[in-house]
Amino acid sequence: MEEKAIIRSFWTLWVLAIFGTALNSQNSLSANNFTIMVLPFTTDKDQSKIFSMMEASEYQRAAISEIREQLNQQGLQTLDFFYYYEKAKRDRIITDAMDAQVLKAKLLEYSSPDIFVEVEPILDKTEGGDKVRMIMNAFHTSSAVSLAIVQCECGRRFYEIKPVKLTQKAAECCMPEFMLSYKNGLEQLNREGQQVKVHFKIENSTDGWGLNSLDVKTPSGDEMPINYAIEEWIETNAMHYQLKTSTESTIILDQVRLPMQTKDGNYFNVNSFRRKLFLYTRKLLKTQPKNISVKENTLGKTLFFIFEENP
Repeated sequence: MEEKAIIRSFWTLWVLAIFGTALNSQNSLSANNFTIMVLPFTTDKDQSKIFSMMEASEYQRAAISEIREQLNQQGLQTLDFFYYYEKAKRDRIITDAMDAQVLKAKLLEYSSPDIFVEVEPILDKTEGGDKVRMIMNAFHTSSAVSLAIVQCECGRRFYEIKPVKLTQKAAECCMPEFMLSYKNGLEQLNREGQQVKVHFKIENSTDGWGLNSLDVKTPSGDEMPINYAIEEWIETNAMHYQLKTSTESTIILDQVRLPMQTKDGNYFNVNSFRRKLFLYTRKLLKTQPKNISVKENTLGKTLFFIFEENP
């Protein structure tokens, strides 16, 4: 049994070493560029009891701590879920009145990890012994792209071993498979980009102006309708997009794919793109005589920009 444990540990270290080397060899994407938070899996049905299990179940807490520790051992940047959860409660960012998904969204916004990994350890107790099955789902936070989905377990069952120890064994057994799946997910995200939808619309127009007829001046000095100026900017700053709708009241750009890094090598996410597009749109509006403002909002994978004419 000791020999098998040594072989398994060697296999784990070999796979993780290959993972780190392969991922960091990609100049356009490095695992070290991302911060990662490990948190418990939740559903809409959990409601405000989302983290009550964390207080009652020692092996649930152990799953989060053990997986985070193994990620740390690979030199990856992790954020402590327990620290941010307690801090968010003290700062009144999250409350008991929030349902599970709202609470999780608030916590992710507050802690701002680039990647989050949801963990669900399932204790399987039988007369033939006990073991823990581990489910791990990794997501890119700003675009909600799934990077890895792994369900695994150690094959052997054990007698008279505490659930915490079983959880640690399951985390060790599952880590090589998770890392390989995570690596492939990051490489695919790098190739295809982060996908969002961009939606411009007019909320208030007093004298009939529209997005196809409101002339603005671009930073290069060209005069054109604002819909052309916006599309030109997105064409420059996105890897791909589809113009789905362009009317006087609405512009919808679908399948907008964003690069993972800027030209100078800095990490680029959806929030960076949203902020730059908002500032550019506001700059365009200052080049025309009407008193028009723009406000922004994000719902899921859709970025909304709303125009309003002020009195």
